[in-house]
Amino acid sequence: MPNRTPPCAVGPSRTALSGRPWELAKIIKSDKEPHKDYLVIDVRDDDHIGGHILGSYHLSSVRFQDSVQGLVQKTKDIPIVIFHCALSQARGPKAARIYSETRDNLQIAGKDQPHDVCILRGGFTEFQAKFRNDPKLVEAFDASIQEAGYTQCFLYFTTHEDDILAEPRSSIFNAYTDTG
Repeated sequence: MPNRTPPCAVGPSRTALSGRPWELAKIIKSDKEPHKDYLVIDVRDDDHIGGHILGSYHLSSVRFQDSVQGLVQKTKDIPIVIFHCALSQARGPKAARIYSETRDNLQIAGKDQPHDVCILRGGFTEFQAKFRNDPKLVEAFDASIQEAGYTQCFLYFTTHEDDILAEPRSSIFNAYTDTG
């Protein structure tokens, strides 16, 4: 059987445009081992509460830039790395780009293997819409938090404006003002 590139990837050491949720579900349910054969990195911030992809590694986008070197060192032997945020429109793609560029530097130095960096199309929002009832794919899902979504958070922030203005760079505020 020929060695096939995973469907969410475009080739070694390149950031994919997107990966479909069902493709990731297929990888998770295969005989591949998470954190060895593939790794899903969730870069959502405080919006991580309410559920996540089973076996994913959570690294907040707020901390990502400072942690990318260590992350690359820890994952240099993992051939498939899949990034996502809530919608995979901003935080997930940005983290994937930074990670891919950093990991490419290792490959140039001969300290890394060929790898694929993917971005989950639609982010956790689309993934949970399709698979939230499958405990082999999604864990800690709380529909009340997911359904409340950004509207609920916006209402909270507009009614607690003084608290927000006292610490405008809090990760909670940044998480819910970011669209990705």
